[in-house]
Order: sequence, then structure tokens, then C-alpha cells
Amino acid sequence: DLNELMKEVQEARRIKMLHQPSK
Repeated sequence: DLNELMKEVQEARRIKMLHQPSK
């Protein structure tokens, strides 16, 4: 499902941002 894939990508991006605080 494309919707599911997008959801996963968004979550992964959120986790990445959490791990890497913005400068």
C-alpha cells in the first residue's frame, strides 16, 4: 500500500530528526 509506505517514511524521518537535533 502506498499510504502505508508513506506513513513508514514519515515515521522514519521523525525518528531521524529526533535523533539529530536541528542546529
